Amino acid sequence: MTKELHYELIAKARTWPRWLLYAKTVWAEARGETREGRIAVCHVMHRRETDSLLWNDILDPWQFSCYNYGDPNFSQMMTVGINDRIFQECIEIAFGVIHGTIPDPTGGANHYFNGRLVRPQWANSMTRTAKIGWHEFYRG
Repeated sequence: MTKELHYELIAKARTWPRWLLYAKTVWAEARGETREGRIAVCHVMHRRETDSLLWNDILDPWQFSCYNYGDPNFSQMMTVGINDRIFQECIEIAFGVIHGTIPDPTGGANHYFNGRLVRPQWANSMTRTAKIGWHEFYRG
């Protein structure tokens, strides 16, 4: 995929309704996790969006890796459809988190990373609040 196409698709994603943006992001970031892990990732997105001091657009570079140029999840996320059962669950989770009907299992985290990867520098100055599946959750 060229950079030009990547950024065209990011522009398309900016037009998605909030629930779809959440569901696609959760699918790309946590489809291999348990339901609790997917809920946790969705809560981090929601917290970052609703906290004006932390807010960076979900689609901005280095906020959620699935939107970074070259991430292998990006093209899959752009084409996942309603027939995918995990995506169906991600839609339900997105609505539940947005409407406050699904509790937050992260202890108020506003950051996370995949513990199978190198620990990011930002985690050194934050408090770890949870580990769910492969993801480690932090508040800072």
